[in-house]
Parts: sequence; structure tokens; C-alpha cells
Amino acid sequence: MPGPEIDLVPVRLYEDWLPELAPPWLQKERGRALLNGWGQALDEYASLTATGLLARWAALAPEDALNRLGAERGLTRYPGESLEAWRTRVRGAWEFWQWSGTEYGLSVALAQLGYASAIVPVWTYDTTRWSEFDVYLYPDARQYDGTPEERARILAIINKVKPAHTRLSAAYYVGFGPLTWDPAGLTWDPPGQVWGAPPIQLWPEQAYYPNPIGLRTFYVAPTGSNSNPGTQSQPWATINYAISQLVAGDVLRVMDGVYNEYVHINRSGTSTDRIVVMSHNKHGAKINATGNNYGITIGGSYVDVIGFEVYGASRVGIMSWTYNPANVYQNNRVMWCYVHDIIPPCDSDGGAGIVLSTYSENCEASYNVVRDIGDYSAGPCNWIHGIYAQGYGALVRGNLVHRVRGYGLDNWHRPKDGRIINNTVINCRYGGLSLGTDIPGFTVDGYIVANNIFALNGSYGVQEVAQTGVNQFINNLVWNNPTNWALASSTHQNSINADPRFVDYQASGNGNYRLLQSSPAINAGALLSQLPDYDLDGLPRLRGAPDIGAYELQEV
Repeated sequence: MPGPEIDLVPVRLYEDWLPELAPPWLQKERGRALLNGWGQALDEYASLTATGLLARWAALAPEDALNRLGAERGLTRYPGESLEAWRTRVRGAWEFWQWSGTEYGLSVALAQLGYASAIVPVWTYDTTRWSEFDVYLYPDARQYDGTPEERARILAIINKVKPAHTRLSAAYYVGFGPLTWDPAGLTWDPPGQVWGAPPIQLWPEQAYYPNPIGLRTFYVAPTGSNSNPGTQSQPWATINYAISQLVAGDVLRVMDGVYNEYVHINRSGTSTDRIVVMSHNKHGAKINATGNNYGITIGGSYVDVIGFEVYGASRVGIMSWTYNPANVYQNNRVMWCYVHDIIPPCDSDGGAGIVLSTYSENCEASYNVVRDIGDYSAGPCNWIHGIYAQGYGALVRGNLVHRVRGYGLDNWHRPKDGRIINNTVINCRYGGLSLGTDIPGFTVDGYIVANNIFALNGSYGVQEVAQTGVNQFINNLVWNNPTNWALASSTHQNSINADPRFVDYQASGNGNYRLLQSSPAINAGALLSQLPDYDLDGLPRLRGAPDIGAYELQEV
């Protein structure tokens, strides 16, 4: 980097010493002149060497050289800053640069943030995982304040300084120290210290699962009784009985276990006081609907169904159900559910994993896993779908849908102004997505279809079928469908036709459909107002361009 000239360090060693060390025959006038020339040349070389060494040594460099060292690290001296304060800043910057990419450098960088640290190689407790490490922080010059900004600052420093070939497995903040690590585990000084409080997990961020607070909260458990008051310590026994007690603003938490009942929610909330019926733990409450056409149906508005596992129904897993134009249900949401092994016959009554029916308006299906809908081995069936949105304003986002006899996502009858965003739809017999209508004079338009993966499906990736207008298809990945695009009235923009590169694709449905680092879907999505806040694991969508599909690659 250009800068002012640096004054040479004066050296007059050889010029003085050589004549004294020379043999007598060189002590005469001509010999002394020769020695003086050699001495001056050697002194000049020594001067240049000493100047260069000092100029690169921030601890001793003269002021003009120190200014150049600071400039090389992007530092500027503050007006009025003392030489020693300036030297301390320059030394810190060079030490940071010198040790960057090493374990020691990471600890130095974290110390500059105000935290002491213990860095734990993961292989010391899991020999199958190399090149990963955990970080435990504890207070030094500062306490962790718990703000998102401070968390982001810590993770950014770790990402910048960590060795390039390594990956952060986990990061925690511990409220006290000193804390050290050896293969026997974490230890404190003095010995015998114990956790005063659970560590705060900084990375990976805790998976999100809704925790709504109702005006009243009730509980159901397999060990309960319907003569109980429905409290956590005295829960009810059946979900349907509990629903009969609900009013707007209530939350019903269903504890882990198998419930052999068809659940019908015939209550409505309001826009400010929704009714929530949820599995207390995600997929912990299991609705075994064997012998029933449906698993869960919603016969009201402003109802949330959250976190259930539903299986065994002969028609539909979960449904917001109304086909009466005089009885429109609206703003219902089905979220974080796992719907599988719904086996309808292939007839005109059809079936699906999740249905938002014809007069269910502005309803949502988000963060669900829907798989094995219909007898997959029996081949395609155009009556059986994964998520079937039939009404106005449907929002379908963040879902994984696979192994369905018909379309993974079907939009038929009265669909208009829908949003289909960040879904992964794979290995469905008939196709990935269909838009169309069978209502005379009706036009299917106003849809935004963005950031989805449609791959390895039967006949089509994406299809407009009948009476469609202008819909937007942007930043979708389609791959290895016999026909990737079959649009009747719209065009698609910024599409990717490439292998999505899943972690472990398995046609059986038992694979890992998250994305590899080399996936073309990484950071390839469009920024939209209705992007999912989370990916299917419940982890946040990262800042910047989102990944395409239901999963966001979670790496520091």
C-alpha cells in the first residue's frame, strides 16, 4: 500500500570494525580505503535489513513505519491519538491477521469481542465427525446481552476467523468461567464448579415451534378424563370433547399419545382471538383415523391446527371443509403437521393429504410434511393430491410433499390470487403443481408461484390446465420431470433446470431432502413479502436471497 517514505535505521558497524579486524597488510592507506568501501556497503545493507525488520514489527516500528503497517490492515490513526494507543491498535490488527484461520486466532478474535472461550473439537466426543468444532463463551470484558445483534456479531466473527476447512457445530454462552476443555470434557477453574444455569445456545438457533398464549389454555391427554377440568394436571381424555368447550381465544394443547378419533372442530375464533388446537409437542399427538374418511376437519373460521401427526384416513388427512357458498370459512391455518398414509380410492370423490376446500378463503397450509397419499404402487390417479387448494387466496408455503398418486400441489375449482412459495415437491405420480378450474366463466389468475422445487415427478413439473389467466412463476427449480413446464397463459422467469442436489434423495421417501452446499438452489430464491419466516426444520430463513425449496442451508 503506498505511503510515506520510511527513514533508514542508521548502521555504522562494518565501517568501524573492519579496519580494526583487518590484518596488518590491509592497514595501510590503500587497504584502509578498500575496507572503508566494503564497510560502507555492508553497513548500507545492514541498515536496509534492520529498517525492513523494524518496519514489519509493530511492537518496535518507528512512527512512519507504524503508519504504513496500520494502513496495510485498513486502519487510520485518529486525530490526537497517542503513539502508544496507535501502536496497540496496529499490533492487535496484525495479531488478528497473523492467527486468522487457527484455533488460537479464533480465541483471540472472541477475546477482542469481550469473551473468553473454550473451543472443543467435535471428534473428541464423536469420532465420526471431523473438521467440526463447538464454541463455549463465558464473560471476560462483557456479558452476553441476548440481543439478535450481538448473537449475529459473535457468529460473524467465528465465520470470518475459523479455519476454512472447518464447520461450526454448536456455539453456547455460559454465564461464568474460567472454562477449559480436555478430552475428558469441560472443566472449570476452580474444579467442582457446576452449571449455574443452562447454557444459552447461540448456534444452531433453536428450532421454532409455535407457543401461542390463549385467553384460556386447556389440555387433553390419553390418561385424562372428560370429567376433569381440562387443566395440565387434570386433562380431558378426548379431543372432540375438549373442542366442545372452546370459545374464541382459547388454546387446546393435546399431549403426546395416539388418539383413535376423527376430530371435528365446529368452532370459530375471530381475527384477534383465534382458536388454536395443537399438539403440545410437534408430531407428538397422533391422530389415528383408521376407519374414518377424515382425520381432522375444520368447520369454522380463524382456526389454527398445529403440529399433529395424522394417518389412516380413507379420504383426507386435514381439511378446512365447506362447499356451501352461503357458508364461507376463512383464515384457517394448518401448520407444522405430518400427514401420511392416507389411502383414498381412485374415484371422483378423490382424496388428499390436506384440503383447503372450495369456499375456504384466505386459508393457509405451511410447514407441513405430506407424503404417501394414495396407493403409490397403483400408479397415477388424477383424483388424489398432496395439498389441494380449491378457494380464493390460498397460501401454501414451506411444505415438503412427496409420493402422491396425483399432483403434489393441486389448485382446482375456485383458486385465485394464491401464493405458492418455497415448497419442495418431488416424486408425485401425476405431477408437481397444477392450476385450473372446472367452473364455467371462472379464470384462475393472480397466483404467485415462487422459490419452489418441482423435481422427479410423473408427467409434469408445473402445469396450467384450464381457463387460466396471467400467473407469475418466478425463481423455481424444475428438474427431471417428463415435461417441466406446460403453461397455457403465463410465462416463467429466472427458472433453474438442474439437479437440486439433495443431501440423500431416496425414491422410497425415507431420504434427506435438505440441500447440499453445492445445490444450485442455494441463495437462488426471490425476495417476496410472504416468504416463510422459517424453513421446515423450524430454523430461520437467513438474510439475503433465500434458498429455493422447503429447507434453508444452515451454515455459519
